[in-house]
Amino acid sequence: MIINDSLPKIYENIFDENYFKYLKKYLNEYKFPEGQTPDYYGSYRLMSFDGDAVLLDAQNKITPKAKEIFKNDNILPSYCTYMRYLGDSPSVKMHVDNSPSTYLIDVCLGYNTQWPIYVKDRVFNIEENCGLAFYADTQKHGRPEFPDPDNNIVEMIMFGFTNPNHIWWKIKEEERGGIVKRFLAQDPSYNTTI
Repeated sequence: MIINDSLPKIYENIFDENYFKYLKKYLNEYKFPEGQTPDYYGSYRLMSFDGDAVLLDAQNKITPKAKEIFKNDNILPSYCTYMRYLGDSPSVKMHVDNSPSTYLIDVCLGYNTQWPIYVKDRVFNIEENCGLAFYADTQKHGRPEFPDPDNNIVEMIMFGFTNPNHIWWKIKEEERGGIVKRFLAQDPSYNTTI
């Protein structure tokens, strides 16, 4: 695996300005199913596995930039997730991923109050249309307590990538979404590192 020693690092202007405005508007207006509750991390999520055409398009648009950032022309997009954090339940404790995200870019869509991300004992505040790139399965990352829970909303899109020889690509396509969703829900039946 080729390593970009400058990571973690924030990159600006992840998307073209007009496309970013379109993406942000679409996701800001997205209505989660009635009765949906926050996941283990306290967020409401829309995943590429749900077949959302806009998320899949964003994933395709960011892939060339990811190959450049991670200095690896062979990486493949494994999944992406839109996350809306609000209320008193958001919590992202320090961890390394065991999901298919060897390479990760966290893109900020917006926030009311900044919520920093810690990676490798460094603090990053991501602004709109900027992305924090890092190696999610080896670099410990998380967030502090959610600030101003009565008024805050933080919206992010997480883009995961792996190498073509990653075990992820040996799993049947129709099973991949369920695996990641069980991981995000911290389902006890999920006990596999992928």
